[in-house]
Amino acid sequence: MTDLTPQRVVRLLQTCQLSGSPPFDSHVADPDSLWTDAPRAPHPTTLVVTPVQLHQRNVETRLREQTRPMSSLIFRRLRGVAEDLLEAAGEPAIAADRVDRLVYTADILDGSQHPVYDHLATVIGEPLSQHVETVEQARGELELVTGFHPQRMEKLASAVRSDARQASGPATIDTLDLLAGVSQLHDDLTDHLAADATAGSATTRVASETALLARAIRELAADPDIWAAAYPTIEQFVVAGVSMLTAPLEDLLRVVATQTDTDVHLYLRAASGPAISDHVTRAAAVDEPGTQEVFTWR
Repeated sequence: MTDLTPQRVVRLLQTCQLSGSPPFDSHVADPDSLWTDAPRAPHPTTLVVTPVQLHQRNVETRLREQTRPMSSLIFRRLRGVAEDLLEAAGEPAIAADRVDRLVYTADILDGSQHPVYDHLATVIGEPLSQHVETVEQARGELELVTGFHPQRMEKLASAVRSDARQASGPATIDTLDLLAGVSQLHDDLTDHLAADATAGSATTRVASETALLARAIRELAADPDIWAAAYPTIEQFVVAGVSMLTAPLEDLLRVVATQTDTDVHLYLRAASGPAISDHVTRAAAVDEPGTQEVFTWR
C-alpha cells in the first residue's frame, strides 16, 4: 500500500500552495490570554472549540485557579458547531458513526462494479471487502487533510506527480488510485445514507463528522447570517488545543473570519504549533469552501 500518510499529504500540499496572511490570529504556546481576558458577562461572548473534553477541563481549571469568571465562555466540539449552524440554516444533519460506515462500506465494496474499486483493490488488497477497516482508515485520513475538496485533491495529485521520480511509476499510480477510490467511496457512502433515510425525517445523515462540518461550511458561506442566528451573542470564536489543522477546520476559520463580524483565534500547542502556523501562512484559501467531490484521473 502507498505511504500516503496525513503528514506526507500536508507536506506535499505545502509545496504547491501560495503564501499569504490568514484572516485569523494564530497563537503558539500562548494560551494565557484565553483565560486572563475572560470578563464576567450576562451572556456568553466567546465560543471555544476544543477537540476533546480534556482540553475544555484544562481551560476551566486555569480559570478557576486564577479566579476568573467563566460566564463569557461557551464550549462546543466541532461536531456541535456544525450541528448548530445546520439547524440555524434549516438543514439539520447528523454524522454517521464509524460502526455504520464500516457496515455501509462493506456493502458498497462487495456490490459495486465501479472500476475505480478494482484499482483501489490493487493498492490495498483483494478482495476489498476483506479490508474494510483499512479502506475506512484511508478514507478518513484523506478526508481530514483534503476535505475531498476538488482544488486540494488536484493540488495533491500535482504534487505527487512532481514529487515522484517518474510520474508514471507505481507509487504515483497507487497514490492517485487511492485518492480516486476513497473519494468515490465517500460519495457512495453519502448516496447510501441518503437512500436509507427514514421516510419523513427532517434530519439528514452524512458520512462523517468531517462531512458534517463541510456541509455546515457550505451553508455558512452561502448565508453568513446563520452564524448570528446560531450564536447571537458571540463576539469571538476560539479554537484551542488542536494538534492537526484539518482542511475543513481551516475553511471554517477562514469563512467565519471573512464572512462574519466575529474575531477568530487559533491557539496552538508548543510542539505542533509552529508547523501548523507555518502551514496556515503558506495555505491559500480554496474556492467554494466545504465542497466535496470525487477525484478522477484515469
